Amino acid sequence: MRAVSVSLSWERAVEKFNWLSEPFADAELRHKIVEAVMKIDERPIADLMGLLGKVNPKAVYPVFHAGIQ
Repeated sequence: MRAVSVSLSWERAVEKFNWLSEPFADAELRHKIVEAVMKIDERPIADLMGLLGKVNPKAVYPVFHAGIQ
């Protein structure tokens, strides 16, 4: 059986990222991470790694999105 590959649009990928990361990073940090990924070819990778290092390893933020459809 072959796996079916489904690509996500950028908007859908950002939506999924926000849904999955919401308990671990506040909205400002998630926005900065998305911006760093959008400009990954223009910025040092250390910028993205620094932002990812700020993500909390424990779910401490409230979840406002019940799930992704």
